Amino acid sequence: MARSFFIRTLTWGTGCLVAICLLGTLTFVGGYAIVSAIVHTPEVTVPSVYGKNETEAIKILATAGLFIEVPIEYQESEQWVEGMVIEQSPRSGIRVKEGRKIRLTVSKGARRILIPNLVGSQEEEIYPVLQHWDLAAGQRAAIYHPQLEPGVVIAQQPAPGEALHYGKDVAILVSLGPRPKSYVMPNRIETTVQETQRLLEQMGFQVTVDWEKVESSENWDRVLDHFPAPGSKLTEGSEIILTVGSENEKEEQISWLPFRYLLPNTVGGEYVILSITELSGNKNTAPQTIKVPIEGPGYELSVPVPCRKQVNVEVYDGAAESGKLIYKTTLNASDFNRPESTENAPEIPERSQSEPVQETPSTQEYPQ
Repeated sequence: MARSFFIRTLTWGTGCLVAICLLGTLTFVGGYAIVSAIVHTPEVTVPSVYGKNETEAIKILATAGLFIEVPIEYQESEQWVEGMVIEQSPRSGIRVKEGRKIRLTVSKGARRILIPNLVGSQEEEIYPVLQHWDLAAGQRAAIYHPQLEPGVVIAQQPAPGEALHYGKDVAILVSLGPRPKSYVMPNRIETTVQETQRLLEQMGFQVTVDWEKVESSENWDRVLDHFPAPGSKLTEGSEIILTVGSENEKEEQISWLPFRYLLPNTVGGEYVILSITELSGNKNTAPQTIKVPIEGPGYELSVPVPCRKQVNVEVYDGAAESGKLIYKTTLNASDFNRPESTENAPEIPERSQSEPVQETPSTQEYPQ
């Protein structure tokens, strides 16, 4: 029995020894084969696929005996169109073993967004929207539209919902509002100034009368000429200048309009300067300047202003070395029923904005 145990043990040990020898032999042979394969695998030069499209790049690398590392990396690019290789690793020109994997980075193209709907918005409202989406306002066109008020966006290009690259332009078409009525200037020469002025103002035109002294009484108070000339095209609200004959070199009757203004606390000195410019009649009329004494900051001005039809009034700080404009307004003779009264004087503002201006012209003292 002992002999039988000895025989089994010897047989098992011999088998294990044989198995170990076989495994060692196989390992040695396999390792040798792998090392030999590595040592004897030919090298190839990595070709350049930079700037090639993805399909072409794969063919070029396969022809060179190289493989593509997957997954391929994709990146957005403002410079490269979609599908172009923008990076490769290893880089071109390097010698590598045949069968090496090459990592590629391919462009997805520029980042895109869906264009917002701008139609129906006011033009000034769309610019913050475009800026938010990194878009720019492109070409702008404007046309008259019978239903839409001025400034409303009528159309856009690209259309709403279309995909567009970031930073690109969006063209807009803007409404000018309903087309104004158009007229042909009638021939009003030799008609009376009262009749012509009333007719033209009823049609919505702004009428200015320039008086011209003539000898013949037949031409007194009659239109000698007008601008625009007869037959000219006019739009509603245009200005028409009538040249009217006069016995004397008279102009429109002067009214004295009450002007009131509460000076801000920033005004110092002993006086302010009023610059008064008549806006009707001769367009080259020089402004009249008046030096008005004041009692100090917060003083309320109350000055009668000469006006034929419409006058611009500017108030300057007389103490300022550069003559700073502190307030300006426009007065219309038609707004005052009784020029002598101060009941319809303009509202006195609490404060006014200052801005630097050039020194006003020479002034005259306002009579007390």
